[in-house]
Amino acid sequence: MEIKVNEEIRNIKETFLLGLSMRQTLCSLIALLTGVGVYFVVKDSMALELSISLCMIAATPFACLGFVTIQGMTFEKIFVEFLKSYIVNPIELYNNPKNTIAEWKHEEEYNSADAIKQRNQKKIKKVIISISVIVVLMIGCVLASSIGNNIAFENHKTAEFDSLMSNYKEGIYTSEHLDQFTELKNSCKEQLETIKDEKELNILLRTYKSKLNAVPTYPELLAESFTSEYSKAVETYPNLTVVIDSVVSDISSADTIEKANGQYKVAKNIMDNEIKALSK
Repeated sequence: MEIKVNEEIRNIKETFLLGLSMRQTLCSLIALLTGVGVYFVVKDSMALELSISLCMIAATPFACLGFVTIQGMTFEKIFVEFLKSYIVNPIELYNNPKNTIAEWKHEEEYNSADAIKQRNQKKIKKVIISISVIVVLMIGCVLASSIGNNIAFENHKTAEFDSLMSNYKEGIYTSEHLDQFTELKNSCKEQLETIKDEKELNILLRTYKSKLNAVPTYPELLAESFTSEYSKAVETYPNLTVVIDSVVSDISSADTIEKANGQYKVAKNIMDNEIKALSK
């Protein structure tokens, strides 16, 4: 009987859940909880894309703790060794001929109070510079994401406004109601510039949609006039109700004034013929 064993005994790991070790499972859970926690903290004050970016930034260190290994070292050991080697205690190499007396003098100078003070000051400067660079990079990422979100939202507002106005044609309004329509359109466009989130945008568009629908078009006015003109005939002949509903619908659905006038003439002929037929 054969049992396959990893050739490198140090690479053998115990599987805890779904092929992950205990460390990987715990770090994954912590990263998930951190991302979810950050999302619920910032979701009300930031856009969705920016919130997701911050969640990823917050969860990344915990994910690295569980999964990043180099030459058998875990992420925190790699980070500590990096700080020791390059920031806290960098190694200084010298390529000088061996001179014992010079080495003694150099050692004395190196261990002097002034030299130690200078080295400590350099270490502090390096730490401050490193932290500053990290902070600047994070701020840059946040600002870039915020600017990108603002540009995308502005384009979205413009597209929604154009979509709303595409349902209305200025050529089907009388001069009196065209002024009212134009005023509502300009007012909506001005208020659109002050909108900052999707909820306010939807409320504004619904409000102006109802206002624009309340402005009567020429076909609607013509259909109302037609209904009023034949109201007495419908009272006399109730059977005309179905006919008048059909022709009025054709008039009000016309998308130009010319078509509305044409439908009006056709509807008038139909109604006159129906009234003649019923009066016999």
